Amino acid sequence: MLRSPAVDVNAPSRSDRRISLIDVAAGEAEPEIARALIEHGARVGGPVEGIDVRPIAVAILNLKTTVQFHGVPGAFSWRPERSPRDFEATIRVLLDAGAEADGMLDPTHPDSALGVLLSTPRFDGDMRIARLLLVHGAQLGASAPGGSPLAIAVANGRDDVLDLALEVGHLDSSALDAALAPAVARHDAGIVSKLLAAGASPDARDSYGRPLLCGTLMEGGQSPSLAMLFLQHGGHVPVDCLGGPPLNLAMKDPELALLLLNHGVDPSRTDHDGATALNLVADSDHELIDALLNHGAQLGSPFADQRVIGIGNGLGTTVGPTLRAILHQQDYLAAGLLRRDGLRGDTPCAAMLYAAAIGTNGALAELLHRGADPNSMTERGVTVLMTAAYHGDVDAVRMLLERSGIQVDQATPTVFHPAVGYNEDPPPPRTGHRTALMYAAARGTP
Repeated sequence: MLRSPAVDVNAPSRSDRRISLIDVAAGEAEPEIARALIEHGARVGGPVEGIDVRPIAVAILNLKTTVQFHGVPGAFSWRPERSPRDFEATIRVLLDAGAEADGMLDPTHPDSALGVLLSTPRFDGDMRIARLLLVHGAQLGASAPGGSPLAIAVANGRDDVLDLALEVGHLDSSALDAALAPAVARHDAGIVSKLLAAGASPDARDSYGRPLLCGTLMEGGQSPSLAMLFLQHGGHVPVDCLGGPPLNLAMKDPELALLLLNHGVDPSRTDHDGATALNLVADSDHELIDALLNHGAQLGSPFADQRVIGIGNGLGTTVGPTLRAILHQQDYLAAGLLRRDGLRGDTPCAAMLYAAAIGTNGALAELLHRGADPNSMTERGVTVLMTAAYHGDVDAVRMLLERSGIQVDQATPTVFHPAVGYNEDPPPPRTGHRTALMYAAARGTP
């Protein structure tokens, strides 16, 4: 029939349909028929008037259906089931004849052939077909029909496809960047590392325009290695993250926070509540606190910090950074701030009294070292020594007693007033003048 001049190999397969003969051969996985049609002039690409010519798309879509329904009773009752190898041979014939490797079926099936293949359940021969498509120019980036096939592969955990793409060398920046988002979503450090090493941008963003670096930081302990990979490949740290500044997001992982500092992150940026990294750091993490202070970090003033608001109103003034740290029992930080900046925004008397009350003895020692008066007292005559004795802080009492000029027998000149006390503790007896010893006895301190 093909030798007859009356046969038009580029005519529709049926008068009432637009499908071409070459598409029928592709969909039925008939490599020999496809070869014969091509030899007699069948077109493998459009446009061709009156018919649709999309053989690669048709072959891949039917291959996917075959794989999905393999073994299902009655699934192929209307025609013999073709094997993946039949489809592979047909696809090879079509590609060698110049068929478009990206072939999209129609607007209702917008994915590229490679995208459809990579969303198909794995089967023997899928990587050979992927290689065929790539060698013949199939796109892997976001410009491919239906979006990036490489992103589809990564979303499905197909690192073998990434290895193949790297080997074949058909990777551009759009493909690498598009694949980063699903790799981060899977917490797959191996694929993220390969993509970044191949040239993916460490400043890439997801489909909503959010920096991927922010996503790795917001995951906290789940993704520190991913965030480190982005930073090690030059990720831009002055970014705006939805959950707060990058350094604030990283404070649960000291190693990551230190890496951010070394990459030049601003350590004093505040979050939506007014807190900086120094407000969030654990006081036991001396290395990170030292690094933050050495990089110029400032302590923030969270808007809803009721402890600080109450103290500020009581003192009739704002509360400086040292006293804010003391109030939050950040002893090591308070002492570090004193050493770096001195006492800013606070009176030595207030800092001494609250350090003795709260038990931040490192800050108390630093205040004394810097010349604060060990006999500092409130307006009602409650001294630092009385405060430490009443709160049962033996170390603070010893520290104060070692200071020359300490007035051990100083007594309160007026009756103790509970408003001057510390609301979390019951007040001592309120009659008569009290010394530090009486305060200790009232507290029951040995």
